[in-house]
Amino acid sequence: MAPAAAMASTAAAAFSLGAPRLPVIRGLPHLPAAARGAVSSSSPSCPPAAASSAASAAGRVGPNDSALGQVAGTAALAATAAALVARRRRRFGGASSVASCATTPSVVQRRFFGGAAVEVPSSLVSPPAWEELDRQLAELTPEDEAAGLEETRSGRGQLRVDVSKVRLFDLEDASKVRVKLYRDHAAWCPYCEKVQLALEEKQVPYSISKINMNCYGDKPFDFLAKNPMGLLPVAEVDGQLVTDSNSILDVVEASFPEKRPLVPPGQEAEVSQLLRLERALFGAWFTWLRSQGNDVRNREGFLQVMEMVEDRLSVHEGPFFLGQEVTMPECHFASFLERMAASLAYFKGFKLRQHPRFPRLEQWFKAMEARSSYTALAGDFYTHAHDLPPQVGGCAFNDQSDECREILDGADWRLPLTVDVPPTPLEPLLLNTSAEAEIARREAARKLISNHKAVVGFCLRAKGRGGFPPVGAPLSDPRAAPSGDGELSAAVDEALRGVAAHLLQGGGQPIAPKELGPAAYRRREELEACLGYLCARVGVPRDMSFPAARQLRAHLGSYIEAAAKPVNAA
Repeated sequence: MAPAAAMASTAAAAFSLGAPRLPVIRGLPHLPAAARGAVSSSSPSCPPAAASSAASAAGRVGPNDSALGQVAGTAALAATAAALVARRRRRFGGASSVASCATTPSVVQRRFFGGAAVEVPSSLVSPPAWEELDRQLAELTPEDEAAGLEETRSGRGQLRVDVSKVRLFDLEDASKVRVKLYRDHAAWCPYCEKVQLALEEKQVPYSISKINMNCYGDKPFDFLAKNPMGLLPVAEVDGQLVTDSNSILDVVEASFPEKRPLVPPGQEAEVSQLLRLERALFGAWFTWLRSQGNDVRNREGFLQVMEMVEDRLSVHEGPFFLGQEVTMPECHFASFLERMAASLAYFKGFKLRQHPRFPRLEQWFKAMEARSSYTALAGDFYTHAHDLPPQVGGCAFNDQSDECREILDGADWRLPLTVDVPPTPLEPLLLNTSAEAEIARREAARKLISNHKAVVGFCLRAKGRGGFPPVGAPLSDPRAAPSGDGELSAAVDEALRGVAAHLLQGGGQPIAPKELGPAAYRRREELEACLGYLCARVGVPRDMSFPAARQLRAHLGSYIEAAAKPVNAA
């Protein structure tokens, strides 16, 4: 991985999920009830953090980092690490299933650490070097895929949150871009998404500057000098500083009359009505999401407003609020409807997607998901379930959330992943075809290969120390420090090379214990924490697309499972 600054572009998007709760990773346990309570408590949202020190490639990934890009530690959840390891040991049997794994009699190495002898089977072979993996990736990448990625980097082509720094559309000269958007690093902010979706739909050229949210880091002094309140989003339009997402949209509409209007002439009153409905829906959702009592009443209140939304989607011919085109109501509704679907499934066990009472809403979602402007900005359910609590001051579970929570926290993150079947209501950003899975594996491998140094350092935070003072988003801690254990670093590097190699050549099948390299084998017990730390922090869309994140999470989980089995196990 590149240094901190570079990581914020490719890497910062490649591993930067911040969330208040560790996932399952398939077998990796859910948090105990006491830890879950921290998520549902009404703690202050996103308290400002103290100044962070400069990041280094040795694990200080960046201001809101992740190993693939932006993500960080979690001192607040340090207590869950022991529960995670204990749960996996119980799952595989024995007081210490990893330590008790039988080894083959042919042993050429023996090493002692912590008073225990570690025998390394001679059959184990280290995976290819990063340079060789990069060569393999280049060979496996179709020309059109490589060309599309270069086009995105140049400011054209499809938007990629983890790659795009400027969006030119039909503008030939990048120096003539008139809009600069300041949005959040982690791609959590729904108001930032609202503005960026509007810019994409209007195809107004703009550049992007990424700023921390209060709940996972500090804001640069030059940004605070312009905007002392520090709130996001902010835009500079023709040199004019505009704060507040609604004001930004108004200024953009007025400043680019030659672009397609998002408020069609003659429909201003209808747009205003729809925007008021969006705020009413937001209020009903927010009340239910954060309340631990009156669950039935709050649910019915939400459903009543949702019925009004369903009715409004039936007014015009076409899937969108005003008919056949995406307009201003979509920009306001989209970011919150996707968060409603994710959070209500996770915290309340309520599946808004594919709900029989809301067929027009599902049609609207499907139409939005057919547009790259939306899918490039949308997060998956796991990311939203974990990024919302630190932003809103906590969310409350009810007694119907267990099944959805278990699935979203990684119960299905195992190989082989199911493909060529319709996606579930919990995985709406997925086509779930074999072709999509193949592309996704390359995307995930590309992230690991291009950012491998920083990813290794990031994984080592699991055995390092949490940052101080702590931040409001426990899974995004820019101050966390990695372990300085050189042997463990080599083991993690070898494990990640094994994961990348399997992404490229494994065909989506489980990773076998015999695929562990000797360095990874010697420290296999600690790999559970290190790879699990990374797996919990893969964010969509900050780090990669949802299909790629799904593949990466499953491959990391498969490697963890392989490390816990005897080498001769299937």
